[in-house]
Amino acid sequence: MLFRSFGGRGDLEVSLGFDAGRTNIDAYTSAAYDSVAGFENGRDRTLTLRLLGDQSLGGAAELRGAFTVADIKHDESLPEGDSRYRQRLWSLGGETVLRLVDPGAKARFLRVAAGAAWDAAETPESGGKESLGRLDSWGGRLGLTGGLDDGTTQIHAGVSRRSRFPSLRELYSGALNRFAPNPDLRPENLLAWEAGVTARAGRGEIQAVVFHNLLRDAVVRIRLPEPDRRFQRVNRDELRSTGLELTGSHTWHRFSATAHMTLQSVELTDTGSGAEQRPENLPEIAGGLGLRADLPRGWSTRLDMRWTGEQFAIDPTSGDDSRLAPTVRFDLSAMRTWSRHVETIVALENVGDVVSQDLIGLPQPGRTLRVQMRVR
Repeated sequence: MLFRSFGGRGDLEVSLGFDAGRTNIDAYTSAAYDSVAGFENGRDRTLTLRLLGDQSLGGAAELRGAFTVADIKHDESLPEGDSRYRQRLWSLGGETVLRLVDPGAKARFLRVAAGAAWDAAETPESGGKESLGRLDSWGGRLGLTGGLDDGTTQIHAGVSRRSRFPSLRELYSGALNRFAPNPDLRPENLLAWEAGVTARAGRGEIQAVVFHNLLRDAVVRIRLPEPDRRFQRVNRDELRSTGLELTGSHTWHRFSATAHMTLQSVELTDTGSGAEQRPENLPEIAGGLGLRADLPRGWSTRLDMRWTGEQFAIDPTSGDDSRLAPTVRFDLSAMRTWSRHVETIVALENVGDVVSQDLIGLPQPGRTLRVQMRVR
């Protein structure tokens, strides 16, 4: 919905979302999969309402705002009985963008963005277990963007703070008695800053960004001591990551290429004990390369390579940190748009049938053929 006010133009957008699903998990007595030892069945329903608005304030400023509310329900069925869980999330935020330098000045432009947000969560139904209660937190962001050399070079920097509330799965799920629930989990709080430069030349672009993230009360999983030996999600005091992101792209007639790489140093520390642990599933080096070509008759093809460096995960048997070897994965796809609203995709994923694990014992799918028709 468009309207005029405050000497400018405004826009208001309302969206509703509904998502429903069902999950059935069986546990077996042996690798023969011939005898069921237990089950966990779940039904999920999520309702969301989002309001988005923006307003131009003359020619020098813009004001944006958003309000989101989500109602999440999970019905769980176990051999011991049925339980119902429910979580409500709210988020209210606003941001203003100020243009401080006119296009006619030496620097093509200079913009400052400042925003604030308030988030809240509660669990009115917790399956008979202790409720998380009401939690809320604030967030904010301050950013700067400047254009030099007629806009072909941009500098950008920003600092932000946000919070993430534990999900129902993290708080209460036992995962067939593999996890001990922990309703005392606290929200994660992230303080992040970044600074970078983006340069364009012809039909190519390259970007370099340095970043530092400090995540307090990070939610991680641990192995409980004997005789329990189950996993449990707990808050660790600090997760620090410092690194560099490099991205680039270029186009030659019918061909294009993209590349990206992330280099980072990650530390997970429990400041109460002074102990450091290997953070799970956070490789210090990761990257990828994508090649695309436009073919006759409206077809195009794409080859993607993704490389993940060495990372660590908790061994489910011993509870010790275990090394996950580096992996290289290739995906090949072809696609065609038949009209404005219909698209066909044929993809061969993980061409080399490489074993790549997100967690120990939980590999990603092997070689997969996917045929998809998308209607928009």
